[in-house]
Amino acid sequence: MSTETITLIIAIWGAITGSIALFIKFSRFIKDKPDLLITPKYEYQFPEVELPPSVKFRIKIANKGRRPISIAKIFGIYRSNKWWENFFGINEDQRKYYLGKGSSKELTEGKSQEVLIKTDRLPKNYNIGKIYKVLVYDETGKKWYSSSKFGQKEFNSFYNAEELKKNELEENDHRFQIKLWDIGSKYLLINKFSISGRVRYSKYFFKNENKASKKYEAMNHQGDQFISGSLSLDEIKF
Repeated sequence: MSTETITLIIAIWGAITGSIALFIKFSRFIKDKPDLLITPKYEYQFPEVELPPSVKFRIKIANKGRRPISIAKIFGIYRSNKWWENFFGINEDQRKYYLGKGSSKELTEGKSQEVLIKTDRLPKNYNIGKIYKVLVYDETGKKWYSSSKFGQKEFNSFYNAEELKKNELEENDHRFQIKLWDIGSKYLLINKFSISGRVRYSKYFFKNENKASKKYEAMNHQGDQFISGSLSLDEIKF
């Protein structure tokens, strides 16, 4: 092997290893910064047969980067009727509402915190289902945004639900309630049996109206038996 060939091989090898080292340094540089992932979600509770249910709004903030970071403020941004304002963030300051602040605890790599937004403390005219995005400011003033889709459609379906069927029976200390709702793409059946402070409750989601109606009739029949005393609370089949 000639000297020129050996020199060329060494040069090529040096270029390869140098490129790899540069790539590793660049990767470390990219990762050596905070990288927040904002994940809002709605949590529902159905204590009664009525809609809408009670709602909790949680925001999970996770640090996917290496550098520690602290959260300063959290805002909800209203959806504009003009799509270009949503897309380009136009008039954003006019459409945001203060939701709260994060924990003072610093978020290190891989750590997260959850912030519970108490919806009952928000103004009555503030519909949390109209939030387009969640905006988080870190301690440096940098903005971090959530995705624009995190369950708003389902949230609004509960508020726009149509009542299809209902029944309510009461005899002495026995009480039975049942309602079937059309919530857009699904059907929701809620029923409640109660006696002397004891309660049994269930809810079902259906994609098919016929199946929802059959379940309604089956539960309604048990309601009749429960009120008449021929079926005890513990014998009810959900």
